[in-house]
Amino acid sequence: MNFCSVYQLNIWRTGLDCKFLLTWDDRQQISAALSYPEELDRLTETWQYSYLKAYESTLRGRVEDEFSFTPSFSVDWKNRTESAEKELLQKFQRWLGSQELLPIREKIQGAVEEKKVTKKLWKTNDDCIDLLITCDSPELTRLPWEAWKIAPNAKIQISRTPLNVGNGAVFVERRGKPRILVIIAATSELNVNEDRRAVRSLNKVAQVEEVKFTLGENLDNFRQKLVEKLTDEIGWDILIFAGHSDETIHTGGRLELAPGVTISLSEIEFQLIQAIERGLKVAIFNSCCGTSLAEYSIGLGLHQVVAMREKISDRVAHAFLKQFCQSLAMHKDVQQSMQAACEYFEREKSAYPSAYLIPSLFRHPSDKAKLFQIEPLGFQRWWRNWKPTRKEAIALSTVLLLNLLVPVQDFLLDWRILTQAIYRDFTRQTALETQPPVTIIAIDTESIDKAKKQISQFEFLDHIDRRYLAQLINRLTNLNAKIIGINYLLDTEETGNEQLTQALISAQVKNNTWFVFASKQEEELFAFHRLVNSENWYQKGDATFWLWDVELPKDQKCPKSCPFAYLLALSSKFQQNSSLNPLIQQNFPEENFNLFIQENDLKVSFRKSPSFFNWRSIIDFSIPPEQVADKIPAWQLLESNSSNLEQIQKIENQIIIIAADAYDQVEDRYQIPPAINYWRCYSLAQVNSSNKPKECQKNRKYFTSGEAHAYMIYQFLERRQIFLIPDFLLILLAATLGKFMIIYFQVNRKKKKQFLFGGLGLTFVYIFLGIEIHTLGLVVIPLFFPIAIFWIYVFPR
Repeated sequence: MNFCSVYQLNIWRTGLDCKFLLTWDDRQQISAALSYPEELDRLTETWQYSYLKAYESTLRGRVEDEFSFTPSFSVDWKNRTESAEKELLQKFQRWLGSQELLPIREKIQGAVEEKKVTKKLWKTNDDCIDLLITCDSPELTRLPWEAWKIAPNAKIQISRTPLNVGNGAVFVERRGKPRILVIIAATSELNVNEDRRAVRSLNKVAQVEEVKFTLGENLDNFRQKLVEKLTDEIGWDILIFAGHSDETIHTGGRLELAPGVTISLSEIEFQLIQAIERGLKVAIFNSCCGTSLAEYSIGLGLHQVVAMREKISDRVAHAFLKQFCQSLAMHKDVQQSMQAACEYFEREKSAYPSAYLIPSLFRHPSDKAKLFQIEPLGFQRWWRNWKPTRKEAIALSTVLLLNLLVPVQDFLLDWRILTQAIYRDFTRQTALETQPPVTIIAIDTESIDKAKKQISQFEFLDHIDRRYLAQLINRLTNLNAKIIGINYLLDTEETGNEQLTQALISAQVKNNTWFVFASKQEEELFAFHRLVNSENWYQKGDATFWLWDVELPKDQKCPKSCPFAYLLALSSKFQQNSSLNPLIQQNFPEENFNLFIQENDLKVSFRKSPSFFNWRSIIDFSIPPEQVADKIPAWQLLESNSSNLEQIQKIENQIIIIAADAYDQVEDRYQIPPAINYWRCYSLAQVNSSNKPKECQKNRKYFTSGEAHAYMIYQFLERRQIFLIPDFLLILLAATLGKFMIIYFQVNRKKKKQFLFGGLGLTFVYIFLGIEIHTLGLVVIPLFFPIAIFWIYVFPR
């Protein structure tokens, strides 16, 4: 596929003056005018005469009367041809190097330099310029424009465009293996078998069929055979003619199928149009004087035509078709294949004098008429289009490597959730008026200071003082608390065990209170068996978790391995289940609770599949803390009025967690998530409030496991398990989408604004969908790395 930038150069001659007009990108243009040197006509005729004399014994064309030669063995026509060629090209280059054409040359040279920079930065093959030249007179047309040296070492592909193209190019996409129709003339003086052998190199990449006129065959029968082949319903991609041909003024040139048997293009115009409408894009006239053949074919709608502007030797024709077909079989486009053949002739000038100046590529100027090439088949074709460039591979590898770094993952996740919190806040997608399901009894610094004054030899450094814990449980019992989670490891014998045992038993007897005690599942640290006399009214919950993941049960039968927050949420559901009221009166027998666990998994069934792939289930800090849990300092609970009915009803219907607050001595504290800090200090509710919370005023930096467990409980009860899609999946998807847009852009080069706005639109849609899907409680879609890799791919284009 050709991805070169296209420039159109139109040249008109009026008397001794020539006007040049360079256009690009539809509307931009530069014009210039200069005199036409009449000496060019003389030099062209001299070179043409010498060239024809050098090949006169093997010309693949009928020599007309004006070129009747007498064999001469005393003149070295090869040498004369070389000399005439050099003189012609020098004059031609000096004329095109005139000061008047400087703006046009500078524009083309500037485009070349821009391409070189792009190629160097991004290691692409997109470094060429297509210059399409249109001439309005035979004198201009016959000049060797392909030899114009506009810029040194520049990849400028020069081709020709007829002056009057007519209708636009017909574009029909054919599927499957390319099909090539070869028309072989019947002639005794030409070795057409060499042409046949040259075309065979395409058999591996295309389906080649041949139609040949045999001597003695009826012309009408052959014409019918040719028509049937041309109009084959399957269609053709390339038409190749090998034989004699000649120019005509009005009939598009004629092809000699056999001695005395000719056919003009106008005679088979209708059939050619049918073939074009069924996919024919390219014609190769490996015969003499093919300019009118090429211009007429382009006018019918063909995309490209390769033709010889002068008469050519039979052996030059063989060599050209061989080199051309070999390049085409290597998946080069038509222009590159023709250039490869011309470069071969230029290297072998002694054997093929001036042959490299003879072939020309005629192209339709339509945007649809992309340079044809035989695409690789299967995986090879896919990989050639989709393989990343060196810069793309480095960028993709770097992003994937960064994504593997845990600190980078945590940092981006924190800010991703912060973005979600801000969106939820500004769109009013909160439910602060509802009663949160959890109350945290926070043992903070002030509570400890007051406890020290009330309890002798108060202990708090490593473990909570059991006497103080007993006071809290007794107070909660008076408030009719039904479910209490103790977020402390009671794994050692401590002072006050007797008081704590009494408090636990009293709560169980008076209120049927169900307790969940924190434990570490990987260690047998549970050593409070003396505190309880039955296992019917408590559970042990694994309180360990990975920041900031929701700990999910590994299976439904998890009485010994259920996470702490999961057990508290399930206990709440168990207690609220009306069908189990008789069991509640029996103090939650463990076997019934275990049965309830097996039958009532709080994980929604369709969200188990991400868990199966080990996708992280994360704590959703985009929900405001006030919606998740009330927080009461322990000292405030102890000093509150036990006759407060509103407080009693509130405590009775909530899950209670007794946990440490983030005071200086406690180890159970973590860096505060940015989203939580936003809710506490910068949300709309806080900005509009005259009194900011104390923890915001103190610039609190820490977050506790008790608060994390409260979020987990909320998400279990609301069946809101948010799974995090791994970044690498979206990074690879974004890279694929970016590559797709690049391929699309390369095919549609003039749609720059649509390409830019399309990329921006996709980015905004991705961000919006990502945020909305998270809001609905489905999954968290990473934003930064996928968007970054998408624009790293797309932006340089």
